[in-house]
Amino acid sequence: MTTIAQLTKAGKEYFIPAIEKYDFKHYGKLVFSRVVGDGVHQVIAAELSYGENLKFIITCFVEEFDPKYMERYPMNIPITSGGELGEALVAGELWEVDTLNNIDKVFEDIEINVIKYALPWFSTVESRKDYVRVLYPHLKEKLEEKNRISFVLNAEK
Repeated sequence: MTTIAQLTKAGKEYFIPAIEKYDFKHYGKLVFSRVVGDGVHQVIAAELSYGENLKFIITCFVEEFDPKYMERYPMNIPITSGGELGEALVAGELWEVDTLNNIDKVFEDIEINVIKYALPWFSTVESRKDYVRVLYPHLKEKLEEKNRISFVLNAEK
């Protein structure tokens, strides 16, 4: 059984710097974020289940979607777009990390997936207009019902 703290420690030498070279800031654990365009936060966040199944969530967020989520940013932002790291952000990869024996190979594969799938998707979400375009439909509908789309598009609070 592995903990997120063990994975973070194991990633300090190679994995964390590898993701940071794409202008992402490491926020602790295995959570990374960068801000592009007019305030679009692009997030890569690890999730570990049962101490052995590691996956990464790829999403974007703007503060005006719901400012309360910025209190512990980026640790608790909701997944409003994107998906799990893997092919087309649909079929998410699941990396087995019950031990740290092959962790370097696992981290290399995760970086390859970030390059192949996350970075190209992020390049399509660099403005607030892009963000609204990729919002999950039920969330976009909720913003429209509450007349909050203009807040998201125009950085209004």
